[in-house]
Amino acid sequence: MAAVIAYTISFTMAFLLFVVQPMATKVILPQFGGTPAVWNTAMLCFQLLLLLGYIYAHVLTSALKPKFQIITHAVLILLACVVLPVVFVAPSTQQLSHEPIRSLIWELLQGVGLQFFCVAATAPLLQRWVSYSNSSLAAKPYVLYSASNLGSMSALIGYILLIEPNATVSHQIMGWGYLFAAVSLVFVVFAYCLSGKAEGVKTERLNWSEVSIPRSLLWVFLAFVPSSLSLGLTSHITTDIASVPFFWVLPFAIYLLSFVDAFASRPIIVPIAKYIAPGLSLFCLLAMCNNSLMRLVAMYMDVMVLHVLTFTFLAFAIHGYLAERKPNVTQLTWYYVCMSIGGALGGVFNAIAAPMLLDSIFEYPMMMFVGSMLSFIILRARHANFRIGEEGRFILTTLGMLLLASALAYNVYEMIYGRDHYFAAGWIDGATLSMAMCFASIAILVMRRTYRAFFYSLCITCFVVLAVARIGSVSMLKERNFYGVSRVYENPETKIRYLQHNTTIHGIQSLVPESHLKATSYYSGLEEIMAHRLPSVAGEPIGAIGLGIGIVKCQTKPEQHMDIYEINPLVVEIAEDEDLFTYLSDCPGKHDIVLGDGRLTMAQMPHEKYGTIVIDAFSSDAIPVHLLTKEAMQMYLDKLKPGGIIVIHVTNRHLDLRPLLAVQSEAVGAVAYQKFFRGEGDLNFSAFWVVLARNDATLAPLLTGATDWHKLLPEPDAKPWTDDYTNILPYLEKMR
Repeated sequence: MAAVIAYTISFTMAFLLFVVQPMATKVILPQFGGTPAVWNTAMLCFQLLLLLGYIYAHVLTSALKPKFQIITHAVLILLACVVLPVVFVAPSTQQLSHEPIRSLIWELLQGVGLQFFCVAATAPLLQRWVSYSNSSLAAKPYVLYSASNLGSMSALIGYILLIEPNATVSHQIMGWGYLFAAVSLVFVVFAYCLSGKAEGVKTERLNWSEVSIPRSLLWVFLAFVPSSLSLGLTSHITTDIASVPFFWVLPFAIYLLSFVDAFASRPIIVPIAKYIAPGLSLFCLLAMCNNSLMRLVAMYMDVMVLHVLTFTFLAFAIHGYLAERKPNVTQLTWYYVCMSIGGALGGVFNAIAAPMLLDSIFEYPMMMFVGSMLSFIILRARHANFRIGEEGRFILTTLGMLLLASALAYNVYEMIYGRDHYFAAGWIDGATLSMAMCFASIAILVMRRTYRAFFYSLCITCFVVLAVARIGSVSMLKERNFYGVSRVYENPETKIRYLQHNTTIHGIQSLVPESHLKATSYYSGLEEIMAHRLPSVAGEPIGAIGLGIGIVKCQTKPEQHMDIYEINPLVVEIAEDEDLFTYLSDCPGKHDIVLGDGRLTMAQMPHEKYGTIVIDAFSSDAIPVHLLTKEAMQMYLDKLKPGGIIVIHVTNRHLDLRPLLAVQSEAVGAVAYQKFFRGEGDLNFSAFWVVLARNDATLAPLLTGATDWHKLLPEPDAKPWTDDYTNILPYLEKMR
């Protein structure tokens, strides 16, 4: 019976621990502009709290007798119940803009810090206390860690599939508080029962002379690499789709599932992963360093699937090796401390160190390189006599050469007939791949230890290529901050200069004097929309969410004023630098730039201020979800004068937002129309724009003066997004 209760508490506490992470992050996400960095920073906060909880558990079990350990922690966890419900206090606008990392961590600590700390410490404490009892688990308390991770994974999967789609945020917070209080009560009663069984048990304190520093550092390192890879993969996905719980949870759930399998009595996936991880990670690394090979992969499968599969097998292989190196129960809490240090270091590296030290998002391929090398070393350590004979050498050589040759041929084709001439790094793909082939051929033909030589040479070559391409890319400016990487490129052949934020171009300016103020990139369609507004509001102030390089300002008349809302200080610096772009200085009209989240800052403006509101605030291709909720749409309508319109840019490679805007417009009593504008040449891109107004009469000048506008009608069962409810899954498809 005690074993069943222990399993239940471990599972439920872990469920609470990992449900609160996406839930709390989702609550505070809108305050920070919906940027992908919010999740990584929140994870850093939670990992540090987890580390503190494990250190607390280690100190508690080392310093006090079992009975007093149980009493102390029971009092602390009851105190956490007293300060419920969970409340998040938003920082000031200035703190959000200038100290986003510190503000985010402090808000999380105030909201759920104590509760998270208590639950985090429960797992190692419960395992240690069970070892004091006469339970069947006393001799093997580590199996509770597997149950704990199973609860963690269930929490994450349950959150994205059941909780988030069906419960509002306020109900989630309330339900979490009730469950926390109930489980805490059960835990205190169970701890009281264990305290009676622990009478007379002598505490086995950790003998530091028996602690191996190299072994401890190995535990830290083996926990660090998958942690960093998990956060890197999350950033890789959310940068181009959306920073929402679904994409936070997917890598995290895989990360936890690898712990479940690794610490199970009979692992299922770990034995397979140790063979697959080296080769798959090497292939993914090679694809990351070569655009043409990545396109070749994309012809047969989604590139994200390749990244997810690679991370999956790496995490299982590395965590399997970490589980094999677990110590006896006397060092149990120290083992968990080392693991949590490694996990926290992954968060520190991705959320703090990498943005400070690297001017591009290089930490993900860097960790892919480390993970690939580590997985191969693990395989070699388990199979010291592993060799490939002459037949294996021939097969490996043939497959490797065919793969590399096909990628090279495809690359040459792209260089001649492709359109990716904006990126200087793309032109060196052919030379890059040739160098990789050269190294691989030398390794295979000259060195006898084929598999090891082939793997090491290709892996190191790929990493060097990534570093050289990163350093050697031709750009006028490249800087990184909390909101991502911003680069300014110039193409002397086409005489254009453009801003790229993360992976997407956010504005192009022609260097030819007669066309340097022309609306380019996605904004050519905006000219048509602005030319057909009602005369009564055509000269009224304009509100624009999203600055880019300032192209939107050229839609103003000489006597007109525009308020431009931008959350990223670096983008403001770039747009205002006349040595880079001149839209803000040379376009007619006046403007003010309001630094901060567009929705939060615009909400402070007077009602009926603007004749037009333009929303183009995607970070790379990731959508800021909070700008599209029902409450946000209602706020925009409140800021419009009678006869005003809302213009939204919805072009996206991964999401079709038009059905969503149909639902949102109906929810606020508005009408919405959409049009596809086909781009021509290097200066104009194809784009979808949507216009919203209070009624059809407001949009009559636009609909009669232009063609191909189509009314957006909501699907029968579609549910509008609100600040309490969002579900991105129905819109996960490419724009048609």
